Amino acid sequence: MNVSFEYYKVFYHVARLGGITPAARTLFLSQPAVSKSVRQLEKTLGCELFFRTHKGMALTPEGEVLYRHVAQACEQIALGEKKLQAMLDLDGGSIHIGSSDMIMYAYLLPYLERFHKAYPKVHISTITAATHGTLEALRAQKIDLGVVFSPVEEDDDLELIPVCPIHDMFIAGKPFLHLKDVVLPLAEIARLPIICPEKDTSTRQYLDAFFRAHGVVLDPEFELATTVLIVPFVERGLGVGITVRRFAEASLREGTVFEITPEHPIPERAIAVVTRRKAPLSHAGRALIRCLTGQERLGPVEWRSPVDG
Repeated sequence: MNVSFEYYKVFYHVARLGGITPAARTLFLSQPAVSKSVRQLEKTLGCELFFRTHKGMALTPEGEVLYRHVAQACEQIALGEKKLQAMLDLDGGSIHIGSSDMIMYAYLLPYLERFHKAYPKVHISTITAATHGTLEALRAQKIDLGVVFSPVEEDDDLELIPVCPIHDMFIAGKPFLHLKDVVLPLAEIARLPIICPEKDTSTRQYLDAFFRAHGVVLDPEFELATTVLIVPFVERGLGVGITVRRFAEASLREGTVFEITPEHPIPERAIAVVTRRKAPLSHAGRALIRCLTGQERLGPVEWRSPVDG
């Protein structure tokens, strides 16, 4: 039986409001149009659905049976429209994000703080993992988007959106003051006690490739699983650290570390949002990306140093 939903919608409002006139006002239709829809539905179904009383329109027994089911459908559709509109207005919805501890704390957290203040009803959940783990979670659809250090191995299933340029640098503490303002070849830097991320992280792979491109093997003294510890290790004179400039800015200002100048600077890379090409993002997810790319501003955002209190 092929019946237009519009007929059922008219039937629902006439039954709920008890008359043609109030239903017409609610639906912004003429009374003849409402009456015609009711007659057409009765004709298609082969039975009367209403009878007239001195108070208006009342349901027949057949109409009562139909109304119980149609009412559920119409009310569920109305509820769905309400929830959908809430998502479009960012008055609801959710975002599941994956990132590393370092990016989450020093870069992403200030954005999430402002996003949450602007859209408090959007639920945000996070997982922390290295780049490889974040990408695995993304492919497994455990998260909606990842925020990682580039470069990321190209993949037809993933889309990379750079959101913030970053610069890696060499830093040292007091035991290495004799190297301040000296331009050093990479081979000489590599002979120093280097502090950097552990193997199998995207940053370490990037650094290894950079040193190899200049004919040097990176053999660090300390390989840290938690990159937020690089600056504190350097401040205690344990070696020369390789870290993102923004993560060391507070310590550079305070003078607890200084920059070592290499003959060949490490090329610029980026923090990037990674999404699945074949999985559309929610409205809330797209809004967060607009914030990260600067298309939608929620107020000033400052980086946090990993060693800030």
